Amino acid sequence: MNKDRRMDPPWDHKETPPPDRRKQLLAWLWYRRWAAAVVAFALVLLTVLSVATQGLVDRHTQSDRELYCARVMPGAQTFSETPYSHDLARSIYAGYSGATLMGYCIEVQVDSFGGAMVLMVGVDTDGKVTGAAIESHNDDPDWAEQADSGDHMQQYVGRSGTIHYATVSGITGATTTSQAVTDGVNRALRVMSELDTEGGLQVGEEGEE
Repeated sequence: MNKDRRMDPPWDHKETPPPDRRKQLLAWLWYRRWAAAVVAFALVLLTVLSVATQGLVDRHTQSDRELYCARVMPGAQTFSETPYSHDLARSIYAGYSGATLMGYCIEVQVDSFGGAMVLMVGVDTDGKVTGAAIESHNDDPDWAEQADSGDHMQQYVGRSGTIHYATVSGITGATTTSQAVTDGVNRALRVMSELDTEGGLQVGEEGEE
């Protein structure tokens, strides 16, 4: 028996062909195209959802403001946000009784004991307060509740010009809170005095707050 004789393998031996680089490149490009399409679709969907959600938030905020307007200007039945602006006003709404303009509901922010306090103040076309309400605050809830009560807010109704602290009955143990309300009412009165609905805003002198 010839030991040097080479034995053929029991199967056909074939070399593995090299990978087709062109096919791999095409497959990679195909994957990238679909991945980019999925990402683009996701971004569009998120944008649409964001816009829709923001629209709902804006409408909810506007609805809340109109409820406060109804509280601070009981003589008006409808309210509409105006294009007027002022550095001291967060928003300005016009109040109407039928087609008659009753005045403006002016949203302001002031500093109080716990931080920012936001109020809505109604001022009629004669420049007199028709009402005031606290929208948000960070003060003690009991203090804010007393400050926002009808009895306390009624002190401002019918007043104009600059209201001094000494002419308003304070809240026991909550002097800063009650003074913040007075500051807010004074800010709204100042905005109203400088508001020119025909030519924008009249720049007035610094008023006392």
